[in-house]
Amino acid sequence: MLLLNIRFYLLKLPLMTRSNLWRDNYNMIQNFLFRNNRGSVAKDKHRITGFSIVGLTVLGLFLMSTTQHSVVHADTTSGAGATSETAPFIAGTRSNLDSKMILPANIVAQQACDVFTIGDAGRPRVDMIDVSSYQSGLTQANYNKMKAFGVKTVVVKLTESTTYTNPYAKAQIKMAQNAGLEIRVYHYAQFTTAAEAKNEAAYFAKVAKSFGLSSKVMFYADMEEGKTATSNVVNNLKTFYSTLAANGYSNYAVYTGHGYKYCDAIVNILGQKKAWIAQYPYQPSSSNLWNFSYAAWQFSSTAMLPGYGSTIDVSIDYTSVNAVNTGSVDNVSLSGTNLQVRGWHVSDESEGKNYSFIILYDKTNGKELGRYKITRGVRNDVHKIYANVYNSTNSGFLINIPFSSKLVGKDIQVISRYAQSASGEGSYVDYRSPKTYKFNSDHGSSDSVKISGTQLQIKGWHASDNSASKPNSFVILYDKTNRKELGRYKISRNVRNDVSKAYPNIYNSANSGYTLNIPYSSALAGKNLQVISRYSDAASGEGSTANYWSKSYQFTNNRGSIDTAKVVGNQLQIKGWHASDNSIGKTNSFIILYDSTNHRELGRYKISRYARKVVNKAYPNVYNSVNSGFMINIPMTSKLKNKNIQIISRYSNLTSGEGSYVDYRSSARKF
Repeated sequence: MLLLNIRFYLLKLPLMTRSNLWRDNYNMIQNFLFRNNRGSVAKDKHRITGFSIVGLTVLGLFLMSTTQHSVVHADTTSGAGATSETAPFIAGTRSNLDSKMILPANIVAQQACDVFTIGDAGRPRVDMIDVSSYQSGLTQANYNKMKAFGVKTVVVKLTESTTYTNPYAKAQIKMAQNAGLEIRVYHYAQFTTAAEAKNEAAYFAKVAKSFGLSSKVMFYADMEEGKTATSNVVNNLKTFYSTLAANGYSNYAVYTGHGYKYCDAIVNILGQKKAWIAQYPYQPSSSNLWNFSYAAWQFSSTAMLPGYGSTIDVSIDYTSVNAVNTGSVDNVSLSGTNLQVRGWHVSDESEGKNYSFIILYDKTNGKELGRYKITRGVRNDVHKIYANVYNSTNSGFLINIPFSSKLVGKDIQVISRYAQSASGEGSYVDYRSPKTYKFNSDHGSSDSVKISGTQLQIKGWHASDNSASKPNSFVILYDKTNRKELGRYKISRNVRNDVSKAYPNIYNSANSGYTLNIPYSSALAGKNLQVISRYSDAASGEGSTANYWSKSYQFTNNRGSIDTAKVVGNQLQIKGWHASDNSIGKTNSFIILYDSTNHRELGRYKISRYARKVVNKAYPNVYNSVNSGFMINIPMTSKLKNKNIQIISRYSNLTSGEGSYVDYRSSARKF
């Protein structure tokens, strides 16, 4: 309870004062009590052992009673912005304290440095994270997300002393590699003599070989344990390095902190460009970077990765600060049935990576859509600007990728990759297009929907990105009012160069046209018709489809004329025409004389229609207008005289003239 009270007081300190002196005390005690998660053997095993409550009590009471106290930081060369607001690296205690006490997660999460999310633009960029068994909960999805957030390297704790191997190291390495991240490893040093250093290095190398680690992998000696800081530490560390080299691992470096007693001495063995330094600002900032002269700077142990519930150690890798890795995606567009991708990519890190790829990546769903091996092309324009970048002359790419349905509607990011492996995995360097590309255009037109003779003639075009992988085309007639399909007709598309010219970036727009003549039937007459152009992946027209719906069309024309109605001798001579869209299926024709005053039929006469080309010329879009004429001589009887007679032209589906019929009525006249 006393310990928790002390902890509570410590957590309140930043709220009590903005003084740097108080913050120094706060940070130092935080670092003393709650280390970052590199850990020792016992910490990696999550073992709780005894703890000196008395020591902490004295430490806590000392802090609470202190109003004026200063901390002298070992770092005097940490670069611009090095201030007293530093969470000092405290050698030795980082591992030992962790091994002696495990506190609840809600307390441990409250570190000396503030918590932030990887990818936060206001923080130093995260190039590198390091993991031990403490981070055994990281999943493949977490490593994939690291890659997406710009992390390039994972440093895995492999061993400690001469008996301990991180039980999760193999899985952690595999998941990081699967995510396309560079692998490095570290050994937590405990040696105090040259003999111990030799044994620990041999153990480190033995485990590395059992994991199949390449000689190109970076091996770190983690020098933070207090007992290693002996007067012989330089000689001991040199022995550690030479033993690694003797075992085939010559790519080594040191991890330490400014608070380590012999920090400068052990860094000078290989130089600062082979040193990974730990130093934690209270609030790391991208505008205030430290430790530029070193290869890498571990600036926080309290970074959060979305989807993972614990904090992570994070570093910026300065070895890549001046390295060039840039490019341009000059064009991503559809051309016919292909997706054309053109651009360039230069990288100092491409040396030794002799395989090149273009990768299409679904940025929204975090999923690779396609990987395509390419041969780079000459780009003298790029070389002119990036003459000092490795092989910039041969940095171009141009590829035509068959467009398919899996690319439709996706937020596609284009990735240019140089890789060591023919698979594109392993060690690689990527350039990602800064923007995404989406292909979901769908345009069409029903240029003409009309009756021609006894046919319904339909002409138009339909171009759609979503038509990719849908080889079956249809025109469907749909009753919009009754929501019913009236007919489905399989078609072959025809060339429409005008469409291709207007919409060059829509998939296969050049072959988007259609022309169809459908026998006009009574099922279509008077309906509120929509024409649907459909692409389908199924021969039936079902399955996955891409549709274009026209405006509605209705065929209800009913026109006629009584050209002549006169008595000639004892005959009533009637001549005229009647054309009607609704005459379809009504094969019986009549002339009816109707008494409009008394509302009764005076006579019904079956007729045969004859050709009226002049009518067809005037009304070409009325059903069968060419055969709309009639001419009849009716005996003039007394019942017809002095009546207000309407002349009716009728099409009927029955020989009686009843049933379903359509009429044209003249105005009334007397004979």
